Amino acid sequence: MNLARRLPNKITTEFFLIGILHRIGLLSLYTDDDKKGGRPYVYPTIVILRCYVVRIWMRIPSNNCLHYYFTINGTYNKKIMRSCDLDTLPDKRTFDRRFKTLPVQNIIGNIGKKICIRKNCRLYHCIS
Repeated sequence: MNLARRLPNKITTEFFLIGILHRIGLLSLYTDDDKKGGRPYVYPTIVILRCYVVRIWMRIPSNNCLHYYFTINGTYNKKIMRSCDLDTLPDKRTFDRRFKTLPVQNIIGNIGKKICIRKNCRLYHCIS
């Protein structure tokens, strides 16, 4: 049997999501938390971004449902919570406020630039 044909069947969505969350942490996409004035965030923007990715990936319809999802004591839920670097669970209101101000378009643009720079993408020069 060909190993290449069997391998994609073995990859589960759980490991794929955890891999995506890990990659988001490695890219260091958003570090403007230190530059803003006022009280510092309890949860860094990268942690909130990971929670947002979980919400989109799992097709969770609202922030309240995301909060409820993290409160369930399942092993899968706890794995996802650890992958998001959440030691304690943010309040529902924290999700509301932080998702509202999350600069998703800037972050996606930064991801594209980092990928293109690492791959020497010729398309990047046309975009910028």
